[in-house]
Amino acid sequence: MLPLLSILILSLNSSSSSSTIHSELNRDLVYITMSFFDRYLSRVPVLVSDHKMIQLVAMTSLYLAIKVHSPKDKKMSIASIIHLSDGLLSKDQVLGMEHSIMKSLEWYLNPPTPATFVTVLYPLMKKLTDDEDTMVEIKDLAIHLLELAVYDSYYFINKPPSLMAHAAIVGAMNLKAIPMETQKRLEALPKSDYPFSIEDCSNRLQHIYF
Repeated sequence: MLPLLSILILSLNSSSSSSTIHSELNRDLVYITMSFFDRYLSRVPVLVSDHKMIQLVAMTSLYLAIKVHSPKDKKMSIASIIHLSDGLLSKDQVLGMEHSIMKSLEWYLNPPTPATFVTVLYPLMKKLTDDEDTMVEIKDLAIHLLELAVYDSYYFINKPPSLMAHAAIVGAMNLKAIPMETQKRLEALPKSDYPFSIEDCSNRLQHIYF
């Protein structure tokens, strides 16, 4: 379900503006939706075989993420969610699950996302070189790599968002063939001690890109 949910959100972003579903959704919505979905299922037992319940949690997580994190003109109606479910879900089911998710997550509906960390790191990235245009390209490519990470969600689901951001920046620099001297300056920046390898995560992101 996680990869399918990810592909659904990405497809909404690439849909034409004439679509009944709004395009150009917040680029963080994939990660936020999956955060809601995963955190809820870690607290509320749901049988893997109960496909309808899993679908209800997934679609409501998407609805809630868009509701909370998208501007007013990009909201998605419950009718659209029901349409996406091929009519298998009802309005009462979605509203009931929305309340259940919010209560279970104790209203923690603003999870830190990898893209947010890239934005936070950007001022430091600009100090690595005088070529600001290149750093803008690195930032955009890093965020794109993070979007692609949803296609390998089972690998990245337990990775800290700050680590994923760092790995994406490293990967973007490699893909753009940034001089090793500049990359070494990135490595010298302060970073947390992770139980996972930044290099492994970066290589995984680059593999998805190709």
